[in-house]
Order: sequence, then structure tokens, then C-alpha cells
Amino acid sequence: MKKYCKNCTLSAKASGVTIDNKGLCDYCAGRSSTISELNRPAGTSIDKLKVELEDTFQKIRGQSKYDCVLALSGGKDSAYLLYHLVVEKKLKVLAVHIKQPFGSKYAARNINQLKEKLSFDLKTIDPGEDFYVKFYAGLFQHPSRLGFTATVCSCCFAVIAGYCIRVATENNIPLVILGNSPMQAPHSFFELDSRCINTRKWIPDIFRSGKYNEEFLDNFWDPFRYPEKTSFPRVIYPFHIMEYNIDKIYQTLAQNKILSRNSFGWYHTNCGLLPLMFNLDEKCTGRHPFLMELAVLLRKGMVRKEKVIYDKARLRCGRIFGRIRQHIIEKKLNIKLHDIISQFPEPYFLKSDYEQVKFINSVIKPYFLKNESELSREEH
Repeated sequence: MKKYCKNCTLSAKASGVTIDNKGLCDYCAGRSSTISELNRPAGTSIDKLKVELEDTFQKIRGQSKYDCVLALSGGKDSAYLLYHLVVEKKLKVLAVHIKQPFGSKYAARNINQLKEKLSFDLKTIDPGEDFYVKFYAGLFQHPSRLGFTATVCSCCFAVIAGYCIRVATENNIPLVILGNSPMQAPHSFFELDSRCINTRKWIPDIFRSGKYNEEFLDNFWDPFRYPEKTSFPRVIYPFHIMEYNIDKIYQTLAQNKILSRNSFGWYHTNCGLLPLMFNLDEKCTGRHPFLMELAVLLRKGMVRKEKVIYDKARLRCGRIFGRIRQHIIEKKLNIKLHDIISQFPEPYFLKSDYEQVKFINSVIKPYFLKNESELSREEH
């Protein structure tokens, strides 16, 4: 049996798929669909959404001191969006950056460079190391069935998005823009349902136990801290409908001298927890989240095969780095990952896209649309 798909380079070992005698994986042969493909709403017209996005930019321009809030990590996607909004769309952007203890020094350096190159204002928010130690320790000890990467990243991004909504609300800014790639935010497509913003706190269930104080919980989005008729911003994911091409993003940033080419690869700017979480997910689910994402990008023509092969080589180094970082992270968070993993029964983690999509549609999406009173009833 062949080990790698000749089309998207996906390996059977890292993805749980089969490679047929023609050298094609389940996805390239049409035997299966990815999470991002299965979660796009039926009948979605990308062209109509693109027109709507342009109309939105026209409507928000000049409404407030700032036209929009952008979540800025310092990575390639948010840097490209910043360039797109400021230079190409001529919008007044307030960028919001959330500091965290495992953040990248390259990302921080990129943000400083962006400030020198582009005209925008920056607001940096630091929830504090005490918050993040409790936050990450809780998430590592209570991963969802989707795995460690999905659990930690989705909850961490909810903190970031929540702060962006808070800044927009308190400054009367009509739009929040998030840089999720087409493969990210599987519970939403293009725009976050307003019910998620208006009717519920974004406190993960594991932190609703009563053990966490108000100072800790204040880091999560809470619409009820505002007067009843407060107007909240729209929240959109433009990369879900824009042309997303990694080579184009790299070229745009480099050719316009926004960032140097060797400073915005994923291995430079991503969170320092990712190598460890990738290792844990490979062990628990038999799937490597980033390899799955690279394969989708390649199948959709969003990245060159040479770039995928290069990134896969970097991932091999990442596996070693993840093992080295594990001891440091365990000590910092006061946890033992081996003991945590051993407490879950074998069928707990979902090992196929079909199982994960079913879980997202039956559990995650309905959960996101529950209002606070429904969540409170369930807690009691």
C-alpha cells in the first residue's frame, strides 16, 4: 500500500485516510470530504458574499473614528488583511493585539514593522500570565473530542475575538474582522451569527464550575456587561470568501516591503504551544491537524506543492521541538500530560473527518447558538 497521496502529499499515517493503488487519498479520489467542505452552508453563493463584503466596506467608511477592528497576531494572514484594508480598501483600522505568554518574538517584531510601514492605530491588550496559566491548564486537562489543537486554539481565539468585539463596542466601531483561513472557524462561515454575540457569554463550560473568580472570567466576552440596547458590531471572516493563496500573500507582503520574507512563516509566528499540541493530537487521534490543513490548501490550489513539502520538513523538526517544550510547558502549567491522556477511553477522540463534522454539527454549532439562560439551565 502506498504511504503518500501523489496529489496532495497527505500521508496515511498522519491523517487516518487510505491511499488507493492509483496513489490517491480518500479526498483526492472523491471518497470523502474535508471538514471545511462539509461545513459550508448549502447553496452559498461566494459571488454574492463578495458583493456584500464590498457593500459593507462602503457603508462603514467614515461612520466612526475607525471603520473596523482587526485582530492582529503578527502572522502572514492578519498582516496581509491589514495591508488589504488600509492600502487597497482605504479603511481606518484599529488593530487589536492580544499578548500571551507563548507568543512568538517574530510576530511581535512583525507588528512593530507593520506600524512603521502602514497607517493604522494599535491597541495591545495583556490579559496577564496568571490568566493564561489557569486558562491553558484547564483546556489541556479537558480537551474536546476534536483533540487538543482544536480545543485550545478555538478557546484562545474566542478570547481574542471577544476582546476585539469589546473594543469595537466601546468605541462605536461597526465591524470586527478576523483573519481565520478558509479551513478555520468551522462553526461559522464568513459571518459570526449575531446570536453568539448578543445573547451569551463566551465562557467555556470548564470555567463555569464556580472555581474561577470574576477577574479571570472578565477576560471572556460578556454582552450583559453593557446596557440592554447596546449596538454590537458584525464579525466577519473575509478569507472565507476572498481569494486565499499563500504564495500571493507572501509575494504581496514581500514585494511591497511590508515584512521581510523570512519573518512570517507559520513556524516563525505561530503560538509556541502548537508543536506540542500537534504531537498530542497525532498520538490521540492518529491525525496531524496542520498536515490536514496543508493538504486541503494544496488540493484547492492555495499553495504550491514545493511549499507544502518544505513545510512538512519543518514539521519534522517541530515534532522534536514539541517533545522538548513539553517538559517546560508541563512545569509552567503544573500539569502532567501523560496522566491527562491516560484518563480518556480509547474511543473518546474522533479520528475521521466524518466523525468530526458530525460532532461539530450535532454538538458544537448548536452549543454556539444557545443563549445564556439555556446554558444556565444546563449547568444546574
